[in-house]
Amino acid sequence: MPTPSLKAGWVVVEKPAENFSCYLPRTWTDIPLESADLAAMKQMGYIMYSIDPSPHPTTARYLGSFSIYKKGFNDSPPPDGVLNALEIREVNDLESSTNIVKPVEHRIMQLLVGDALRLQYQRKMTRDNGKVETVVFLQYEFLTSNSYYLFTFETYPDQIGKYIPIYDEIAGSFQFLK
Repeated sequence: MPTPSLKAGWVVVEKPAENFSCYLPRTWTDIPLESADLAAMKQMGYIMYSIDPSPHPTTARYLGSFSIYKKGFNDSPPPDGVLNALEIREVNDLESSTNIVKPVEHRIMQLLVGDALRLQYQRKMTRDNGKVETVVFLQYEFLTSNSYYLFTFETYPDQIGKYIPIYDEIAGSFQFLK
């Protein structure tokens, strides 16, 4: 699969310590996980966190975010067919949750790094102020011979048309450095 061209208004973000790069819109902010606010995310296994700092018209939150979680394997590489089993488990878990708006969209697709599970769903979330909001999640999950990766993108239902293509572009640009 050829590397996608860098679109006007986008930049390449390289993370040599984690051996990957991806494209982000130039207006987005890649927030270092070393910052005090995100140190806990790094300890949990997150290796990247970025946001579109544009304010949402009706909330105090930003419009879109993107994070990458990575977990290494200590034993042998995953067996063939594990992505399909992961798809079944993830969809069942999500659809059995009372705060998930059904249905959960899912499919196996090809990224530069190989096959990935793509999930898209809406979740009702209670914010710190007690207000319940519906948030859209787009997730990509894939496995390498020694690691599990989870990309999580987040936005609001009224922003799906704008952000889903951006999120697909970001995920489609992810590649390991040589």
